[in-house]
Amino acid sequence: MVRIASSTFEGMFLRALKVEGAVVGKLKEIGFDAARMEPSYTVEVWRKALQVASREYYPALSPAAAEFELGSRMVNGYLETLVGKVIHAAMPFLSADTLCARLPRFFTSGIVGEVKTPVVEKLGDKHYQVTLWGEGGVPWFTAGAVDATLKLTRVKPAVKVWDVKPESFTVDITWTV
Repeated sequence: MVRIASSTFEGMFLRALKVEGAVVGKLKEIGFDAARMEPSYTVEVWRKALQVASREYYPALSPAAAEFELGSRMVNGYLETLVGKVIHAAMPFLSADTLCARLPRFFTSGIVGEVKTPVVEKLGDKHYQVTLWGEGGVPWFTAGAVDATLKLTRVKPAVKVWDVKPESFTVDITWTV
């Protein structure tokens, strides 16, 4: 059974959003106690926690746009965690092409358990598509995280979600320098 690592929750809710007040209570109601973190959480708790955060931090945005923004914010928060600091140390040495090739490794760094490896396809110069598998995926969150991560390589990305299915989704990635 796939679970989401506590470092992912830490990066999102403690580091990026710095949750407090009523949001802490709402997260506790759905199974995430920010004061007493567990080693990992179910995908269902992760999705519900993102829905709470979307409503609380981006009430004027559509659910997809709010999820994208959370993904973007997650990157900076995650890079403050122990696991994230290791990843961040390598970022200055990566090109956007290298980063795209390594996306499967980045995606699985916050997951506990076996998951089908994401498929990365280079479609052309500065153009990739990544297909991710698994029920309960968070397509727009993922796109936002990829967008923010690519910006760390000093490019101007355009990341879009394509082909959302119950068992998978595809993220289309292009950029300019």
